[in-house]
Amino acid sequence: MTDCDGACVDPTSHEDHCGQCSRPCDPGRTCHEGRCELRCADGLTLCGDRCVDAASDDAYCGGCDRPCGAGQTCRQARCELSCPVGQAACDDRCADLTSDPVHCGGCDRACPNGQACAQGRCVPSCGQGLLACPDPDPDGDGGAACVDPSSDPAHCGGCDRRCPTPDGAVAVCVAGACSMVCTPGNLDCDRDAEDGCETTPDDDPAHCGLCGAACVFGPESEPVCEDGQCAPLACTPGRGDCDGDRGTGCETDLVANLDHCGACDAPCPLDAPEDVTCEAGRCVFACDPTRADCDGDRDNGCETDLTSDLAHCGQCDTACLPEDEEAGAAAEVCLDGGCTLCGNGVLDPGEAGRPPAGRPRLHRAGPGHLQVGFQQNPPARLPERLLVGSRGGGAMVRATGRQRPVQAADGQSKVGLTGSPNTS
Repeated sequence: MTDCDGACVDPTSHEDHCGQCSRPCDPGRTCHEGRCELRCADGLTLCGDRCVDAASDDAYCGGCDRPCGAGQTCRQARCELSCPVGQAACDDRCADLTSDPVHCGGCDRACPNGQACAQGRCVPSCGQGLLACPDPDPDGDGGAACVDPSSDPAHCGGCDRRCPTPDGAVAVCVAGACSMVCTPGNLDCDRDAEDGCETTPDDDPAHCGLCGAACVFGPESEPVCEDGQCAPLACTPGRGDCDGDRGTGCETDLVANLDHCGACDAPCPLDAPEDVTCEAGRCVFACDPTRADCDGDRDNGCETDLTSDLAHCGQCDTACLPEDEEAGAAAEVCLDGGCTLCGNGVLDPGEAGRPPAGRPRLHRAGPGHLQVGFQQNPPARLPERLLVGSRGGGAMVRATGRQRPVQAADGQSKVGLTGSPNTS
């Protein structure tokens, strides 16, 4: 003990009087055997001027001045063999437990003679260039197969390295690297393996037949690829490619063009007697009110007489009815654009008497004249006015002529009345 300023202190351990009076230790240091030394935290050991973890420090493994040798590491204050990732320390060396036949799947688990170690399992030994890959099925029998990792798409470059199968392609392994081969009808035009063989050249207008072969198209049209060939332009409705130039597209208006009315090279006849226009792709003739273009033939113009044509009476879609003997109906005739028949000889409501007997027949007797005849027993007197029926209503015609007997070939007597039809 030493008297320092009237106090007895131990200069071997007193931090304010370390080794002698009035000699304090700096912060973080402690007095040991009269010397100020580094103070270490719990679990650490002071070795020289350093605090070390003797349980894991390769230079101070288990204590100061106890370094581990080359290829060793400190584990729990003991020097052990240090192995790379994927290997384990077995005895005095590092072993790959996935392929080492002496330590297959674990230290000291040697494979029988003639077998190799693959993926940590003993399998039959394969020839040069081949690789023994075990059955990946966990419920399998633990067997293995010898595969060529340079060409096997299921073990490309190593066991269980399966090549992906992109759309429109077949997966292949070339020199241990995954690749693909396009199936028929597909091409890889964007050179992107992730989307596979994305192009169908049979119908892709941007790659028609082969990559980069785009179909040319112009205004008012759309490109079309059929069976790997650029098809004629798909024109929008009412347009046509009449000059055959894809660059100009569908340049022709088929709706109102007299030279290409409704289709290319389908002109309307400009030498027709009537004025002609192209409307909605159809040749339209400026017909006389009594005539019309009912057959749609642009070559014969206004071929139909609407005043007398039984099939087109008054308008193209109106046909007069034929005679129906079973129903007792007379045939209609087309007079002045209307389908007309003689009812049953109905008298004017203002006249007394019964309708004339027999079936009346109405004939054209000439321009502006009608002839109404009655077969079998004719009446003694014909009315001056007869109601002549027509579809859609009736018309009153006045017979201004006189009765005149007509001898039929069959000997029957007929009486006719000829006159001009007048609405009354």
